[in-house]
Amino acid sequence: MNPDPPAVRELGVPDEHPCFADHFPGQPILPGALLLQWICQGLEAQFTGRRVVAVKSMKFHQTLAPGDRCQLHIDPGSSSRLVKVRLQRLQTLVCQGVLEWDDDSP
Repeated sequence: MNPDPPAVRELGVPDEHPCFADHFPGQPILPGALLLQWICQGLEAQFTGRRVVAVKSMKFHQTLAPGDRCQLHIDPGSSSRLVKVRLQRLQTLVCQGVLEWDDDSP
């Protein structure tokens, strides 16, 4: 089995996402759970037929605000089950972690 190649995907935070009304009024930031969901969706879109089933680790270093743009760096490495991810806004590390694919993934 050939390992998947590394990839980069663009991620944009919509200015008017409904989560910003409550998180937090006057100083909106993107909730970490929503960011993690978007990361998983980006992985699954990049690697068709693969499905994220677990978050092995995730460290949030910075917050994201409405209108922010970032790059999701995906490194499947040599493991058939684990994938490393890193999200950057320009040169600033936003978060990084390791996610796990399901057993039935190619």
